[in-house]
Amino acid sequence: AASALLFLGDISDAQRHANVLIEKLPFTDSLAAQYIVLRSWERIGKYEEQVARGLAVLRGLKFDIPLEPNPTFTMEAMALTSSISSRYSIEQISNLRSGKVDTRKKNILLSLNSIITGGLRSSSPFLPLITCAVVNYSLQNGIYEESALSFACLGYFKIALLGDFREARFWADATMNILKK
Repeated sequence: AASALLFLGDISDAQRHANVLIEKLPFTDSLAAQYIVLRSWERIGKYEEQVARGLAVLRGLKFDIPLEPNPTFTMEAMALTSSISSRYSIEQISNLRSGKVDTRKKNILLSLNSIITGGLRSSSPFLPLITCAVVNYSLQNGIYEESALSFACLGYFKIALLGDFREARFWADATMNILKK
């Protein structure tokens, strides 16, 4: 019902129904409802709220996100992501996108993708950390079309924060291959 209400544009009722589910279900079973709340914030332009709720979801999923972002933690997160991704070629990343859908993983990625959207629109200082979390999650749990946004953002951050055009190109190529498959 909450999803239909969101689709129909009844944002407040969609949030209310989703929040009831979130309160009654264990956290891991509430991910689809979490996504509805995140998208509802997005639909009404409340991007800071979307990011704040998204950070709570990330922490609930045991992602290592600090309460306040800082440059050192961001650079360490980017280095860890580089370390994890260095184990993969573009072809191997593309092959992580199988036709089989794991609903739980897909719900997590939908939520994570929504958090990135809110982070982009609000210019959140958490965006590089969120991006690294989504890329790492995708590499460890499978690639879906929703992974492409985080891969593209990581390429941007490789240039903007590190001046690393070679690695940015790697992420641009990975993004293109994800979207082709």
